[in-house]
Amino acid sequence: MASYTWNLARSLIRADPDAHPSVLSFNFGGTYPSRHTYNGVGVYRILRKGYRSSYNSAAHFVNSSDIDIVHIQHEFGLFGGVHGSSILPFVERLRKPLVATFHSMKKASTNIRLTVERIAERADRIIVHSDIAANLLTSHYDIAEEKVQVIPHGVPCVNLSQFDRMDLRKRFGLKDRLVISNFGLMSTRKGLEYAIQAVKGLVEELPETLLLIIGATHPNILKRENERYRESLKNLAASLKMGENIRFINRFLDEQELVKYLIASDIYVIPYPYRDQISSGTLSYALSCGKAIISTSFQHAVELLGGFKTLSRGKAKFGRIIIGERGILVPPRDSESITEAIHILAEDENLKSTLEANGYSYTVKRMAWPKVAGDHLKLYKLSLPRQQSDKESGLTKPIPMHVSAAYSGS
Repeated sequence: MASYTWNLARSLIRADPDAHPSVLSFNFGGTYPSRHTYNGVGVYRILRKGYRSSYNSAAHFVNSSDIDIVHIQHEFGLFGGVHGSSILPFVERLRKPLVATFHSMKKASTNIRLTVERIAERADRIIVHSDIAANLLTSHYDIAEEKVQVIPHGVPCVNLSQFDRMDLRKRFGLKDRLVISNFGLMSTRKGLEYAIQAVKGLVEELPETLLLIIGATHPNILKRENERYRESLKNLAASLKMGENIRFINRFLDEQELVKYLIASDIYVIPYPYRDQISSGTLSYALSCGKAIISTSFQHAVELLGGFKTLSRGKAKFGRIIIGERGILVPPRDSESITEAIHILAEDENLKSTLEANGYSYTVKRMAWPKVAGDHLKLYKLSLPRQQSDKESGLTKPIPMHVSAAYSGS
């Protein structure tokens, strides 16, 4: 969430130099409250998990400021309380126009419904990253359709011609390897054990296969379980005698380094074990780097990799595998299907190149940060009081306050 908020804030500034986005974030110790500026974006560390009074103070701070619009970056585990309900005191006391982005969505249990609908009732606009998420909000919750706007998850503008892929592979020690990668904050919901088992099914025929598992463990998981999940993956790799075919990069990569690793990879795999995920930043990023994608058929992947009738082989099935316009879908919790899909791409360079080109073109046209920032600016204008939006300055000089988690150093 810190990366998303940072990229959006910087993209707003580039889209309109008179925009002055700030981030209202958590204080994890030290002086309270505190403020610093990070490359032109002001960060106010006011929120404290478990302290309701900090949310009340944050609302008072915003109401007393010259902030024009508040934009909540919502994730259920982000703000504390049952399903993120700790954000509600802030929302209820806020006296500024409000936009909220729901980065994920869950089935409408009583507690989840309370959090989602109370935010939506107060918000002027709701943003989601996919049509599936929009349909879920309007069909399973009491939220008006006209209030919901789909804006894709932003991706970097990657100029592939600026990179020497062979040089990157040599630099990262990937020369002569079939490199399959996955990145993101590690948790059990990533299903990485299925990717490891899939590689095991490849090595006899393709011994040069290498799976890169990139990323640190999710901070919340680290607090509860330490590195239990990562250690279980390492133990699985060891038990399968896969030491030469699995490589863990246990740290958070900044965007520039991450892009280089993705470009150096041959295939990107997403083995999520559940179908209910409505947004995936890692999938979006991999497409923006021109990668051939193999993903389990969770909701956002079905939508983003879609066009399953477009290719001449679009409906062809290899077992339980479906080839789409921008990637390949496999069933959840099915390592054999992942193995087979990797075989298909390794043997059919034309198909692999087509998927790469289609995915890259799609993100450039619809998901690049300049386009996403422009869509946000238009939405902010619709959320301003009419007398304010009609001024000459209008929304060309917005001051949106992003309320989200920006971890120290992010």
